[in-house]
Amino acid sequence: MREKSVTYKQLSAASGVKISTFKAWRHHNSITPRSIQAALSAVDLRALPVPFLETLPSPLAEKLREIGDKHGIEPPISQLVMLAADAPKMRAGQC
Repeated sequence: MREKSVTYKQLSAASGVKISTFKAWRHHNSITPRSIQAALSAVDLRALPVPFLETLPSPLAEKLREIGDKHGIEPPISQLVMLAADAPKMRAGQC
């Protein structure tokens, strides 16, 4: 929220998720997929299910490791970032 300069009130209004729900998430309450998707959408982000790095084809896994290393990102975050942003480029061999 700090990175996107969004308050609880703004996030709640944009996502339809109650402020108390956001605050409860900080204390290990369950997060539903619908709530997390709504919250992420409110700050122009999205969640994508991704396979574990170890289950990907070796060339793709290696490329993700290289990109993660280049940007100082550890898996599985590098998986999420790259699969969300560059999957079409990877499939086309442009990355």
